[in-house]
Amino acid sequence: MIERVIGAFNHWGFNLDDTEIADILWLAVQMRRCDLSPMSELPQETSAVTPEIDPNTKLPRDHQNNSPKSPTKTETSANVYPQSSQDSSQTSSGLPIKVPAAQALRNQLDISRSLRPLKRQVPSKREFSLDEIATAERIAEEKLLSPVMRPASERWLELALVVDEGKSMFLWQQTIKEFQQLLERHGAFRDVRTWGLFSDERGKVWLRPRTGELSRQKRLHNPRELIDPNGRRLFVIISDCVSQAWRSGAIAKTLAVWASTAPTTIIQVLPEWLWERSALGVAESTLLRSLAPGVPNQQLIMTALDLLDESDVYNQLKIPVVMLEPESLKNWARMVAGVGEVQTKGFLLATDGEILDGSSESTENYPVELSAKQRLQRFRLTASPMARKLAGLLAATPVSLPVVRLIQQTMLQKSSQVHVAEVFLGGILKPLSPVNEDVEADKIQFDFADGVRDLLLDGVPLTESTEVLRRVSEYVAARVGLSVDEFAAMLANPSLAVDSSSGILVRPFAQISAKVLRRLGGKYRELAEEMEQPFQLLSKTGIFTKTSQLNPFFVGVPVPPEKFIGRNSLIATAFDQINHRSHLAVWGGLGTGKTSFLAKLASPDTWIQQGLDFSQAVIVRFSCEEIEPFTPFGFWTKVLSLLKNSLLNEPELQEKINTFLEKNLASRDSLHQILGELGQREKFLVMLVDDYDRALFQTQEYSKNSMQQFLSECRNLAVYSETKRNLSIIVTSKKRLNDLGPHFNPNQSPWYNHYLFRQIKLFDNTEIEQLLQPFNKPITAELRQVIGEIAGEHPALLQISSFLLYQKLNNDSLLQIEEFVREFESNTKAFFYSTWQQCNTKEQNLLMLMALVKLRGRLGKRRYDLEDVDLIFTQNERNLRNLEEQGVIKRATNNVNIPYTFTSSLIENWVIQEIWNSDEDSLKQRQKEFLNLMSNQQAGSMKKAIVWVGTYKDDVISALKFIHPSSRKNN
Repeated sequence: MIERVIGAFNHWGFNLDDTEIADILWLAVQMRRCDLSPMSELPQETSAVTPEIDPNTKLPRDHQNNSPKSPTKTETSANVYPQSSQDSSQTSSGLPIKVPAAQALRNQLDISRSLRPLKRQVPSKREFSLDEIATAERIAEEKLLSPVMRPASERWLELALVVDEGKSMFLWQQTIKEFQQLLERHGAFRDVRTWGLFSDERGKVWLRPRTGELSRQKRLHNPRELIDPNGRRLFVIISDCVSQAWRSGAIAKTLAVWASTAPTTIIQVLPEWLWERSALGVAESTLLRSLAPGVPNQQLIMTALDLLDESDVYNQLKIPVVMLEPESLKNWARMVAGVGEVQTKGFLLATDGEILDGSSESTENYPVELSAKQRLQRFRLTASPMARKLAGLLAATPVSLPVVRLIQQTMLQKSSQVHVAEVFLGGILKPLSPVNEDVEADKIQFDFADGVRDLLLDGVPLTESTEVLRRVSEYVAARVGLSVDEFAAMLANPSLAVDSSSGILVRPFAQISAKVLRRLGGKYRELAEEMEQPFQLLSKTGIFTKTSQLNPFFVGVPVPPEKFIGRNSLIATAFDQINHRSHLAVWGGLGTGKTSFLAKLASPDTWIQQGLDFSQAVIVRFSCEEIEPFTPFGFWTKVLSLLKNSLLNEPELQEKINTFLEKNLASRDSLHQILGELGQREKFLVMLVDDYDRALFQTQEYSKNSMQQFLSECRNLAVYSETKRNLSIIVTSKKRLNDLGPHFNPNQSPWYNHYLFRQIKLFDNTEIEQLLQPFNKPITAELRQVIGEIAGEHPALLQISSFLLYQKLNNDSLLQIEEFVREFESNTKAFFYSTWQQCNTKEQNLLMLMALVKLRGRLGKRRYDLEDVDLIFTQNERNLRNLEEQGVIKRATNNVNIPYTFTSSLIENWVIQEIWNSDEDSLKQRQKEFLNLMSNQQAGSMKKAIVWVGTYKDDVISALKFIHPSSRKNN
């Protein structure tokens, strides 16, 4: 039987999946059981306008893979969305700015609370449960062993969320997505399904499942398919009511079909003062209330009806219209639930003809000739004070929807999406690229109409302009992997832009920053002029469109995930641990790429490459160096704060975390509770913790007992906790954790035993070649030898040398190797100083001994004696291995006396400099320390060698060659 049904569907041209077939069969059974009288009572006009699917036509199948066509030329646009007057050449002047910490739907928690009246439970008609008390009474009184069943409780309504797919709805993509997620997780509805609503070129209205990018390939549905014979489906339509289908009345007729059997409402995304420009502008407004829960729209009671009586509204649709505001939604929800005398705003829509005449222009359109002052005056006449405030702050930044949400979250927390609509639809903004249904709204860059930005800046206090610029700059700097100071330096000197992304991104910020600084006067005006000059020059030369001119190497900042090189095995290991909810400890020396590695793991693109679902993970990434002073409470507070910011679509969970933070209850136990909540939502936490060394050093605020307790809590959370399947921790450190942390009790399991340990090593030859690929000019054998000598295989040193070399090779002047090496040495002093300071005394002495032995071999004839040094190196193999793991030295392949050599010749140069800096007092101290490595006789020889090196500096310099660039002058 089932096979025959499926065959019939296929014969008629419907390509249905298993779920759709099951739904059809279920619906057929329900329709036989239920009274269909409400359908027969529909006005005859509705049947004439309801789209019917003719099996002989190919209309639905033609539309499966094509978007609905644009409205015809005769349609009248409401013009409530910004119009672009920019040509396509300007699209390269901006880069989309993604700010994941900001929400599009404001007040999610309040909105969630406003929908509580819909959380009703009703007796089920299909599910039953045992009434234990009644069963016991029957057995006692009637002596019958027969159970008494009662209807089980179930949620009252299911929700059909219908989204208008008109082209003017592009502004609300993220808002609708977050509202959909809120409804799905609210718990008030048995089921929430989202549909897209559009009309074809013949004016017929269709629906399709709205499930992401593939929604347009789904089968089209007739709106009548959504009718629930039981009347327990709530219809919510999100729209701005300005498309041609609204003006023609086609959508109103579709809503009438739904509203005759179930509650139906419109959520209007536009501010109320713009409603008159939409289809609501010619509709009669009223107030609606209900005396019973869940009644169809036509049974709603009207009040405050102007100039009309009930007889005039027979062929008109009563429809509540609400906004995405807590108070508006609360009144509507209470009305649907039949709570007393609660009233909500509504309209009467005509269902028997066109609402608006499509041949006439019924809305005011701002003429192109309007001056900047006139545009701004018109905007201020209609905009609310909050919208005017938002526009003024936006004038200090590049304009995009993510930036708007960031400003709302940080500086205008009482603003809502209505105020965003006022700004974007107020005639003062224009998109810099074409706007269509295939473009994500968050990727569209906007700019103010000519002259409007300057007028807005004049009316905003300078303190606010500079503050908003600072806050947005912090987010953008983090996006391109820069510190705020580096980002600010790049504004003043665009040549510091290290790649095409940062260069294009910096350009609009520099230009706007100059406008803000100019208003401060004095030295700031001069600085603004200096900032504008290089960008004007770069614009003329086209440097922002020539990615080959932008330096592809990174100095002093983490490498962006898309530029990350190699480490494939380590990345695969990390995701194996994440996938199994296990834990990883990565260690490596200064500049080996630990921070960049964590950034790579946090990138959604990396998850996709690994074949994992990024949406299930909640990622928290931070450095322990950010917690000052470090304490367990500070650590858990940091984790919970970042976790709260990452849970954008979980307002209830955010509120729970906020309670912990406000009451200073941040701890392992509070995180344990949150992990349980995440597990219930089929999510898990990934903690990416950089500089974990900080948690393993005692301070005045962080005692040994506190450290042991903290480490025990971390282990308990990762291993023994009931929620361990909802957590994966990856930490990085400069040395192995067991070499850093406190000694463990032999009677207990080691505190670090839950980690898999992996070292992030120096680059191999393949990774080095991959790093050097961006060079436009071939690198000569001599240059390759110089890079190998001064940088070795060390990732940070290779980035620095490549950065400097790239700049010089792109310069028309002749490359001077001596100058290049000297500049490299100047730029790496801080790096070598930090490397030296991180070595303990014994490691420093071993490096001095290694440098003296290597130098003696270069002098031609022995100037000093060092006996049996190979035995010293053999006895200190562990310290040498530590130095190797730090990237300071590497295994030697052709030296029988010392098994190691320096990673970079400049590290050797630094050690020689330290030897030169040894005065009499420090030399005596060193000699005492030498006794921990060697005999008295060897320590004496070591002291003599150090004295000799300090006395004959010229001989040493001539022997160092690559190590000291000044040696090349005379060679």
